[in-house]
Amino acid sequence: MKVGALVIGQTPRPDLEAVLGLQEVLMRGALDLVTEPPPLEPGASFPLRTRMRDGRVVVVDEPLLEALLQRQIESLQDEGVGAIVLLCAGPFPRLHATVPLIHPFRIA
Repeated sequence: MKVGALVIGQTPRPDLEAVLGLQEVLMRGALDLVTEPPPLEPGASFPLRTRMRDGRVVVVDEPLLEALLQRQIESLQDEGVGAIVLLCAGPFPRLHATVPLIHPFRIA
């Protein structure tokens, strides 16, 4: 079974790919969809730290990431994954999928 894995930063993430050890993991990053994340607005509701492909650490607000993650979920579903794992502790309450979507934040 193909499994989708989502990170809030950019891919590739060889550190995570090695740990997952699954037969076929399709990893996507929310920030893969942008060249530069917008600056964090004052009063951000849920700022999350992540990193860009070049190693820079950025802080991005959860609502922006949620919209980008939803686009990646739809892409992974189109590629035939049987389940998707969100590799982030953020809650992302509005994410949805037609396959099982595993939220470690909710499980913990």
